[in-house]
Amino acid sequence: MDKPEIRIVRSDRQALPELIDRARHGEETSFAEIVRRFRPSLLRRATAILKDGHLAEDVVQETFLDAHKNLTQLKHNAAFAAWTVRILVKHCDRIRRKKTEISTPPDRMAGIKDNRTDNTQLLEKSAAKSEILRFFAKLANLDQSIAEFYFDKGKSQKEIADTLKIPLHTVKNRIKRVRRNLGKMRDQFETQLRVA
Repeated sequence: MDKPEIRIVRSDRQALPELIDRARHGEETSFAEIVRRFRPSLLRRATAILKDGHLAEDVVQETFLDAHKNLTQLKHNAAFAAWTVRILVKHCDRIRRKKTEISTPPDRMAGIKDNRTDNTQLLEKSAAKSEILRFFAKLANLDQSIAEFYFDKGKSQKEIADTLKIPLHTVKNRIKRVRRNLGKMRDQFETQLRVA
């Protein structure tokens, strides 16, 4: 009687470096297996951060696209999990910064009446925008660059520091100062609107 063939099954952790190497060399099925393994945990993490399942799905997809595109930059295959989490958190932070404005859902807006005319609202928005543009024009060149990268382009503070070749704490302090001044400006503008 023949003995049954014994197959040694590697754990997922042992096979991961092999999968990453094959994916790095263009084997799409290997990367698909990596996605299958890591997707559930990344989706849970993104949902916990964003509190929105649909946005979390998008972020996980963007994370895997970035990971696939930059796989050659990964120095140690064992660090893949931490690396993808860092990419995911970066995308989540970008989305959270964009969602800072809280808006009323359209279905709840139907019952709200505004006594002001559309022209008045447009003028107020235009005035506010002009004030903000004047504020940014008064900033020093470095502050303008930092504000543009952070608020307009959604770059992380670390990315800004690396791009501008300045210390991270400088970027953090400048962003804090710009936010504080924007808050003061907003308060002054709202006071002017109430008086008018």
